[in-house]
Amino acid sequence: MKNLIAFLTVFLIAFSSKSSDTCRITVDLVNVVNDKVKVVFYPAKTPEQNAEFVMPSVIPGSYSRKDYGRFISGIKAFDAKGKKLSVKKTGNNVFKIPKGDLLHRLEYFVDDTWDASKDNYIFQPGGTNIDAGKNFVLNHQGFYGYLEGQKMYPYKITCKRPSDLYAFGAPEIRRGKLADTIVATKLCASGR
Repeated sequence: MKNLIAFLTVFLIAFSSKSSDTCRITVDLVNVVNDKVKVVFYPAKTPEQNAEFVMPSVIPGSYSRKDYGRFISGIKAFDAKGKKLSVKKTGNNVFKIPKGDLLHRLEYFVDDTWDASKDNYIFQPGGTNIDAGKNFVLNHQGFYGYLEGQKMYPYKITCKRPSDLYAFGAPEIRRGKLADTIVATKLCASGR
């Protein structure tokens, strides 16, 4: 019996430690700070050394550059033990993580585009809005991107929300009491 318990324990630990083929993203619509929303991004698998996190610059159906990376601030990278890793913005939409092979999660804040100045204007249907207590427009290209080389992995997005906020849009939304989940199989945007 002890051997069976030991085997099951080792099996469960090994099984639970395997990397997922799904990028997991959490968007916090409850704790909005200065019109910004916190996003936590967990990669699908361990990236290469010198990993690059890319926010979209163009979306299908639109021919103008959006450069959603302009609306990202406070980006931080962490390893599996919670130790901070270096992150450097190397372009409008590219954030380089020199020790990318240690990356466990990214955290950053997203500012909405609807309040942007004329110089940063993005036509509203392709933009984002953060109006705590009233509404959120979550065009996904404005909230998260991808790690270079991992574009086609599925994404599981969980939106933590106030209990009186109702989500609608994608038919695949799994509604919960305080969070909604969406699973997307493709990211329809172009980086850099």
